[in-house]
Amino acid sequence: MASGSGHGQRLRQLDLSRNNLLGDSGVGLLSTGLEHPNCRLEKLELMGCNLTEKSCAALSSALSSNSSSLRQLDLRDNNLGDSGVDLLSTGLEHPNCRLEKLQLQYCNLTVKSCSSLALALRSNPSSLRVLDLKLNKLQQSDVKLLSALQKDPKYKLTELQYR
Repeated sequence: MASGSGHGQRLRQLDLSRNNLLGDSGVGLLSTGLEHPNCRLEKLELMGCNLTEKSCAALSSALSSNSSSLRQLDLRDNNLGDSGVDLLSTGLEHPNCRLEKLQLQYCNLTVKSCSSLALALRSNPSSLRVLDLKLNKLQQSDVKLLSALQKDPKYKLTELQYR
């Protein structure tokens, strides 16, 4: 088999949800692979894997990589918290980030996460289209910065869910 023609190039979707053994260290290793120029992964699901802010730091690095092809990221039901979303936002604001859909339901988020995400989207308006923040006890007033971006035609955010 010729170099570079392995199955990894064809892998577009990966679902590792409900994998309690994965943890932050597993996501760190996975993120290194996401940064590889031959990685073509577009959809990654990591729902309910006991992840914390450490995973967000690794994923942020992957999102800002110039070779990242990731378009959808599902981090539902993890203990990311505001500090995790703040780290993730660093990757979202990078011009290389091509993420279009981000799911952060039930991740212990507050209004602080909304502010971090809004700042990231202002820095990189051409990317994120769908943002799901349901089950984080957010009120309409908490997401007002994000709602304003959704209404502004220069931003791509078309779908914002928080209840």
